[in-house]
Amino acid sequence: MLQDSPSDIDTGLSPDSGPAGLSSAGAHPRPTPEQLLERFGLQAFRPGQREAVQAALERRDSLVVMPTGGGKSLCYQLPALAGDRDPERPLVVVVSPLIALMADQRRRLELAGVEAAMLASGMADGHNEQALEAIRSGSAKLVLAAPERFASKAFRATLATRKVGLFVVDEAHCVAEWGHDFRPDYLRLHEAIEALGRPAVMAATATATPKVAEEIAERLGLRDWVAVRSGFDGVQLQAGFNYLISQFLNPATNLRTDAYGGSIENRARLLFDVLDAVGERIDIGRVGVKAGPAWAERGEFISTSDTLATTEYVVDRLNDYPLAHWLLMGAMADLSGGPLSGLQGDGMFSHFRARYRGTLIANVGMTRERGNQLIADELADLVAFGETFIANPDLPARFAALAPIQRSDRALHYTPGPHGYTDYRPYRLGAETADGEHTG
Repeated sequence: MLQDSPSDIDTGLSPDSGPAGLSSAGAHPRPTPEQLLERFGLQAFRPGQREAVQAALERRDSLVVMPTGGGKSLCYQLPALAGDRDPERPLVVVVSPLIALMADQRRRLELAGVEAAMLASGMADGHNEQALEAIRSGSAKLVLAAPERFASKAFRATLATRKVGLFVVDEAHCVAEWGHDFRPDYLRLHEAIEALGRPAVMAATATATPKVAEEIAERLGLRDWVAVRSGFDGVQLQAGFNYLISQFLNPATNLRTDAYGGSIENRARLLFDVLDAVGERIDIGRVGVKAGPAWAERGEFISTSDTLATTEYVVDRLNDYPLAHWLLMGAMADLSGGPLSGLQGDGMFSHFRARYRGTLIANVGMTRERGNQLIADELADLVAFGETFIANPDLPARFAALAPIQRSDRALHYTPGPHGYTDYRPYRLGAETADGEHTG
């Protein structure tokens, strides 16, 4: 465990920090990021986390860009512990559009001994009222709320009873019109920040181009902000469905007569040109490819002897690259009675497991039981859930608890706004709406 002697502890904020910081100056020493980390039972920070926590403790604005799974939430959870010795008990306010993930964060905070309040629609009767009381009484150190919650006068009035030390905008790309998930409700957050006395602001996101980062900073009114960017997990080339690479692979859509059309080798040329170009810029070990023996044509998936031969050629060549993974899409069409009938069901994974030497991720039609069996049979190394995860953002927790799996509504998958992505209730809050496990 990390050990710090009393002389290692910062004795307070700098003289110009003012009263609105996470810890008052002088009489209430501000702990170091390492001391806060130890309270969570962790040994070391991930890249970028310490810089983000330090910025919050110094009451500086920050824009934190970390990949999914990179530990963004820890960057604002640790500062919530910093006000323990402050009689004003400064509050950390976290805005997030993902109800299921907020519930999971609240659970983790409480396990670490941090009292957190969460307000969201669809909660049990009396839950939100109890959360508001926890804020007013000073017992809550951190509050999680969706952006729409700031339209509530009661919520805004309750926050005004506390000193807010840090205002966190999670999924901050939602504030940017150039972002991929623009949310109009995020636009009122700048006014909320000002109304709360302009505390330090942390904008956190998994993705933000320089253009989007500048727009986030402008819309939230960030001042002299600290930029924290820890890189990304990697990239996955989409060579399936009806995306561009798939259109080149498919002879029905690739009518070219040059070096990119005609033979399988020519039709696959674009995929490997792109793969080589990406590999020149980032570690090829952080690149994956998603593909499978099916073409998307006129809204349907078609599998023929040509799709199989093309995919076999592609996979044989992928073996020459030390990729992060190949994500194999299972049977996308009914193969029974045709030349590929042997690939129906798990036959697809059995066939290609023998050909591909790298990490193989199975996808399409996955359930908890089927995924475990594929891994146990050594037909796949990992399993990917698409549609199922959309309807169950807390899917790992549901699997661990053997909980029901909610069905998704395909009609809402690609519509504007959050519906179909963020309005599924987490299991632990009593959402018993599932009618059986859903494959996706």
